[in-house]
Amino acid sequence: MSITLKPYPEYKDSGVPWLGKIPVHWSAHRLKRVCRLGYGDSLTSVARLSGDVPVYGSNGRVGYHNTPNTLGPCIIVGRKGSFGKVNYSPQPARLSHKNFTCLSNASNLLGQSAKSSSAS
Repeated sequence: MSITLKPYPEYKDSGVPWLGKIPVHWSAHRLKRVCRLGYGDSLTSVARLSGDVPVYGSNGRVGYHNTPNTLGPCIIVGRKGSFGKVNYSPQPARLSHKNFTCLSNASNLLGQSAKSSSAS
C-alpha cells in the first residue's frame, strides 16, 4: 500500500543526517526524550481468546484476542524477527513479547507504570 501525501509548503534541515529535511513547524527529538519503551507479553495463538482486540507480532497484526495490554493509540516497534518494523494501532491492542511500545509519562502499557519501564 502506497500513500501519497501533500507536501508541506516549507521545510528546514532536521539536524539529523539520515532524516534530512522536515516541515518548518516540526522539531526533531531523540525518542528517549519523548517516551520510554516497554515490552509486550507472550501470547501463543492457542492461548488467544475470541475478541476484537488486534494482536501484534513483530511483522504486524497476527490475530485478535479479548483483552488488550496497551492503551490506544500506540506505536509498535518490532524487537525480534522483524527488528525495527513500525506499526501503529489507533485502538488498544495486545502486543507480543517480540515488540516494544512507546510509553508516555503516564504509561500506555497496561499493568506497567512509567517508573518501572526504563530504556535509555
